[in-house]
Amino acid sequence: MTSPASQTAVLVLDVRELGDDRTALASLDPDTGSELLPSYVVVVANVSELADLAPDLTRLAKVQHLGGVVLVAVGSLRAEDAEAVLGVPTALTGLGVTLWVGAEAGLEWSGGASRGVAARPDVTLDDLISALKLPLVFDRVHKAVSQVPHQAAAPAIEIEYATVPDSVLRVLRLRALRHFADDDGEAHRADGPLAAAVRTLATRAGDGRAAIASGSALDRSRQVAAAALAAAGTAVDAVRRPFGLFTGNPGTGEALSTAAQRLAEYRALCVDTERRVARSVDVGDPPEARLVELGLPPQPPHDVAGVADVLADAVDQELALGRPLKVVSDSARQIATRLTGPVGRDNPVADVDVGPALRALRGGDRRPVDLAPLPLLPLVFCFAAAMTAGVVGGVAAAIAWLLPVYRLCAVSAFPVRRRTFVVAGSGVAALVGAAAGVVLRAVAPEWALDLPPVGVAATAAGWCVAAPAVCAVIWWRVHVRWSAALELDRAGSAQRRLTQALTELVRSRWLPAAGTTRLADSLLNVAVALDAVDQAFTETASAFGGGGRPPEVFAGVDSTNDLNHVLREDLAHLVRSVLRPVFVEIASNGVLTGEGRPFYLAAQARLAEYNHHLDTRGIRVPPPGLPDQGRGALATGIWQASAKVQRILLSGPRSPLPQLCRPTDLRLLGSGESAMVFFASADIVDPPVNPSYELIRTNGNAVGVLRLVPLRPGVVRPLIDHGEAP
Repeated sequence: MTSPASQTAVLVLDVRELGDDRTALASLDPDTGSELLPSYVVVVANVSELADLAPDLTRLAKVQHLGGVVLVAVGSLRAEDAEAVLGVPTALTGLGVTLWVGAEAGLEWSGGASRGVAARPDVTLDDLISALKLPLVFDRVHKAVSQVPHQAAAPAIEIEYATVPDSVLRVLRLRALRHFADDDGEAHRADGPLAAAVRTLATRAGDGRAAIASGSALDRSRQVAAAALAAAGTAVDAVRRPFGLFTGNPGTGEALSTAAQRLAEYRALCVDTERRVARSVDVGDPPEARLVELGLPPQPPHDVAGVADVLADAVDQELALGRPLKVVSDSARQIATRLTGPVGRDNPVADVDVGPALRALRGGDRRPVDLAPLPLLPLVFCFAAAMTAGVVGGVAAAIAWLLPVYRLCAVSAFPVRRRTFVVAGSGVAALVGAAAGVVLRAVAPEWALDLPPVGVAATAAGWCVAAPAVCAVIWWRVHVRWSAALELDRAGSAQRRLTQALTELVRSRWLPAAGTTRLADSLLNVAVALDAVDQAFTETASAFGGGGRPPEVFAGVDSTNDLNHVLREDLAHLVRSVLRPVFVEIASNGVLTGEGRPFYLAAQARLAEYNHHLDTRGIRVPPPGLPDQGRGALATGIWQASAKVQRILLSGPRSPLPQLCRPTDLRLLGSGESAMVFFASADIVDPPVNPSYELIRTNGNAVGVLRLVPLRPGVVRPLIDHGEAP
């Protein structure tokens, strides 16, 4: 069974020596004490001075709303030639209990044994005080001792803290410092959060703004080029059909030429705009108004506060990724250099290659027709027509071939003289074929068909239809290859890529141009601050480690890497806090100083404070201003590695525990039943629980057990009337 943790405070007044605590107790006013004191008070006093302190304890007992007092009486009960007696002030009756500590170091003792086993100097009075500072432990001890005669007991305590050995903490601290101070040859990252942040700022500058204004010269040129390409496509589709042989291709060549011209004009205007943007960003000429007239959107005002926030978040992300400080500063400096360098080094618009598309469009009016074998077709067809339909069929077929052959030759890429020769040759071949058929029909009538007049007419008509049909198929096949060679899709893609490149130019260069200089200066200031912090880290690591690489940590000490994680998170948070003023300066829109000395001094001071905290309070307690991130997992890892935790939480009244007394004091302890108080830090997962007792879960960093042994009858006597015993 476990109980929840509590946040109630416990005040410890150590009055064994003269000092602030003793003065506070002596000057306590019962009427105002309730406003100054918490509910629980621990008073640590010497046994020999209890009588003298009785009046002060009496005033303490009169404070209203006081929940309980634990008096820790330290020292031997045996004066020279006197009986061993512990005088307990009666003023605390009902409010306070007494714990007698015969010695400040422990003596391992099994309850009920006649003697101790061995000295336990590792367990001291300080461990008891640490346990009593936990409110729930205080409350449980107070209730348990209240049930003992005279409300007095002798404590034994076994405790385990979630701490890291100093040697291990020192090694890993040095490693964490050098992780941020050494770049180990790592180059700056062009794809890191800082570079992404600058791209985000550029994109943000163009949010909600059209890259090219509607109706502007750029927009009109784009629309005209797109329309010309669409018209060329329509003309090509019309002439590519088989019936194009008869309908012809009026305007196809002009449409292709116009498309090429408009595409070239649009590219020239885009490239000229790119050059103007480069000059305007670099030297301010032409002015913004000229480019706005051309069709670019006006440049928005620069949001310095937004820039500061975005850059701060980006640096946080770089640190979260574990990037060394030098790498982050180099990235900031490189990006700033690119922002302020010549814009014209990259020319995304001019790099769009439209040359092949233009050449295909300009030479597209000539089809790839192979005219060499063309005269053979009318020769064969006219011969066959004459053989089957006589003179009428041969002459009709020859005439039927003339127009299709002329149309095929008209679109050929061959020279005019050769095309004229092919047309004339085809006509001669047709006549020769027809004449040969007529002659052969007369010489060898048995080879010819003897048809009635109707059959002759039908056969002649068939040959007249077959001739243009064959030419139409040839036309269709030629134009399929021709339209593919035109690559109109490629020309349209080139026009769209020009628009896309111009849009990217506007969004990445033109719109952010108003704040580019300020952004570059901001990045340089961040780089200077990071370099100063890096110098402080480097010097601290050198002083801390004495040069050289940190030694290796033995396996198992940091197996889960939780300690490394906590140290790096702490240092990253420290860097963020030191860098905060540079982002405040950026957001102020004032003059950027570029001074690194203040950041160097601030980093040195914060590192000194952090190292002092680790040396005095350890890693489990977060330093002021730093989050508790990762410390729960660290504690869990430490608990899991501790075999002592199970032994502590499963111990009993007769288990060997460090009793805070001397060997000769054991005989003053009674044989009655001892009370057991078990407690464990709330961050330990599934702790073992002794089923006979309740486990208190605390907000501390310790696991422990208190055994409260009653004193032998006659040892405890009340102190009455300012310390005078009855």
